[in-house]
Amino acid sequence: GAGGEHGVMLGDEEDPDRPLTRWERARLVLFGLINPEGRTKWDMVILLLLLWVCFASPLIICFGLATGLSHTSPVLIIEMVVDGFFAFDILLNFRTAYYDSVGNLVSDRLRIARHYLKTWFAIDVLSVIPFDLLTEGVVGFMSMLKLMRVVRVGKVLRMLRIYRLLRVTRLPRVLERIEAYLDKGILQLAMFALSVGLLAHLSACVFHYMALLTFLLEGSWAGTWVEAQGLVDADLAHRYLNSLYWAFTTVGTIGYGDITPKNQKEKIIAIFVMCSGVSLVGYVTSSITSIMGIKNQVTTATAQKKQLVNDVMRWRQVPSGLARRVRSFFNYESTKLIREQEEDLLADLPFKLRSRLLQHMYAETL
Repeated sequence: GAGGEHGVMLGDEEDPDRPLTRWERARLVLFGLINPEGRTKWDMVILLLLLWVCFASPLIICFGLATGLSHTSPVLIIEMVVDGFFAFDILLNFRTAYYDSVGNLVSDRLRIARHYLKTWFAIDVLSVIPFDLLTEGVVGFMSMLKLMRVVRVGKVLRMLRIYRLLRVTRLPRVLERIEAYLDKGILQLAMFALSVGLLAHLSACVFHYMALLTFLLEGSWAGTWVEAQGLVDADLAHRYLNSLYWAFTTVGTIGYGDITPKNQKEKIIAIFVMCSGVSLVGYVTSSITSIMGIKNQVTTATAQKKQLVNDVMRWRQVPSGLARRVRSFFNYESTKLIREQEEDLLADLPFKLRSRLLQHMYAETL
């Protein structure tokens, strides 16, 4: 059948709820498949590459770097290397087993391929196809025919490498796979900080691109914030710093007014950034408050009960020996409460996952 010919279904029918044995893990390797729980290091590499994409792609698109770089430029070489990693990740996805909706590990190659093709395959492939290089080839051919209008449109198309940002769609998938190995509170705080930084970076890039688009279409920087700030002849670092300064003051709803939009396109972007900034700041503030409240809820309740016990013992002048026994009882009750909450948590899990978790928890006893 498909399982025997194209892969191996892990876990026998007699006891499908037991954890994978060493032999079954070896069979995964033997059949060229990857355990989804064994991709952590690779996922960390992909995460770092995604952070590079989030930073570099908007910068290349919105500051016109693609039109001024040769094929031997370090930036473009890094881009091609990153594309290579993402292309290899597509191949790995065809060989990575996955858990279905009820927690069963699926290791049949045909089912793995079908699942990937139905979900993220199309987006992943589109994100690594070098459309910009293909466009450049077409523009070069048109240039030979001296079709100057087409060449001019082609230059705009070379700027529109936005499809490469499709690679960012991998980010939630990667985070979902590695979040089990990280503290959830720390991960969420890191994601909030990353969200603020990314919003400011994207806002800075798009704000500059509105001015650049005016230059590309009209051949002049007149009527743009770049021209108003005297940055027409400025280098990349100077322009980006001013754009980022505007972005942070706008996202943070400070708005000093020293850098302002000068045309309708720039004003539309400014409105969008201000609305996004207000929404993000509100979301981050409420989420941080919620995280801190959840993390401190049990600790605060326990501390309050201990303080109440100590106050009663002092007020009633209870002997130290008896007071110690009372405190010990309430400490035991706190531990008992945690055990009861643990039992509620286990009861909510599907039978298969609950069995595996219990076997892990009591492995030494068994």
